[in-house]
Amino acid sequence: MTTVQTLPPMLIADHPALDFLNSVGAPFGEEIEWLATGECLLDWLAASGLMAQDQADKCRKNFARTDLDTVARQAIALREWFRTFLIRQSEFNEWSLDDDDFNRINGFLGKAVHVFRLHPASPGDDERKNRPELSGSFAFDSPEDLLALLALNIAEFVSVARLNDTRNCAGETCTMWFVDLTKNKKRRWCDMKICGNRAKAAAFRERQVKT
Repeated sequence: MTTVQTLPPMLIADHPALDFLNSVGAPFGEEIEWLATGECLLDWLAASGLMAQDQADKCRKNFARTDLDTVARQAIALREWFRTFLIRQSEFNEWSLDDDDFNRINGFLGKAVHVFRLHPASPGDDERKNRPELSGSFAFDSPEDLLALLALNIAEFVSVARLNDTRNCAGETCTMWFVDLTKNKKRRWCDMKICGNRAKAAAFRERQVKT
């Protein structure tokens, strides 16, 4: 049984595209769907940092709930396409996109309106050494623009991430994904406190049975 979840999203993937993929899962036993409704989708986008809270509030005010619910279902469909895409990519050593993959992502991106601005460096920002700052966002004129935001993060992911660093958690029943950014490339778990400890407990029980 899948439940609608109001808890914060699990942001353990080290990339927003994979955090999006992890917006459904069963980290505590029962499957949780973070995108079950349009309201849930907006909450998830804001909590994950992909959308400012004031933008989410404007979308909630300006768009009909039924339209947002429709987009939430489309977002789930996009997410599950992305999951199938990643599983298919496991056959290769490097990213291998076909025309349908490009067309699906570009179909979302081509309909969106982007607003970007170049700003002076923030005062006292020694790390950037007075370099200008680029900021940008989508103009959310319709609920469908939310899909373009998700598609952009998928596109950015496949353009910069290494396929060999893209992993599924080693937990037997875990569906969470992450990018392994560790130096030794030995990360196995989505979250050590969840699947890591669960595996340790299972190994301990197995040793106790054998002794």
